[in-house]
Amino acid sequence: MAERFKRANDDYSSIMVKALADRLAEAFAERLHQRVRREFWAYAPDEALSTSDLIAEKYRGIRPAPGYPAQPEHSEKATLFDLLDTERQIGVKLTESFAMWPGASVCGLYFSHPESHYFGVGKIEHDQVEDYARRKGWTIAEAEKWLAPVLNYDPGRRHARRRSNASRAAFKRQTPEKLPSPVPRFAALARRIDLDLVWRSGVVLDYSNSERAQQNRADERKHGTHRQHIEPQGKVHVRAPSLLK
Repeated sequence: MAERFKRANDDYSSIMVKALADRLAEAFAERLHQRVRREFWAYAPDEALSTSDLIAEKYRGIRPAPGYPAQPEHSEKATLFDLLDTERQIGVKLTESFAMWPGASVCGLYFSHPESHYFGVGKIEHDQVEDYARRKGWTIAEAEKWLAPVLNYDPGRRHARRRSNASRAAFKRQTPEKLPSPVPRFAALARRIDLDLVWRSGVVLDYSNSERAQQNRADERKHGTHRQHIEPQGKVHVRAPSLLK
């Protein structure tokens, strides 16, 4: 019906039909829950609540749904749809993002325990994501994707920090622990950091122990400066006092 109004360029009627369908779906879920309590499971056969009491959820049991605070992760809808053979039975389908089509559909769980109550899942940490991914058979990235609303960290920043830490650890493993003098130590450091830039630019790093280089280092230790100058031959001398001391 909504599509028929849309094809007739009657957007207002199309929107109103969709809104009415949403309300009817929610009303059907409420009515079915009432029948579960009074007839099908019959754990509250004498229930006689008013409309206001039903809205206030004064009945026994709860009806949480995927995507709400008690169940923020949507992928479990697939389990429900498989168990109920939903698509064949009533024609409701799941999209790749686990949204339901048609949109005027509801999906949830009924709990009848007298002490059951609604709750909200708080923010979760990486160790909880790892555990959930293991139980679901997912990668960490997949779990972070579907649990994004309740993550207590930024996955992008965390992965960048882990890569940075791994790079630093790899660099420490490659850096010689003992070198004969501070100058070769600085040369080794510079080569690891700037080697690619050096070769692409055609610049040659020269860490000579010439008289001029020794005088430069003495001046830098005295004044605490960082100096860079270009020799006429095209060689670049870089000085870092904190590394040369």
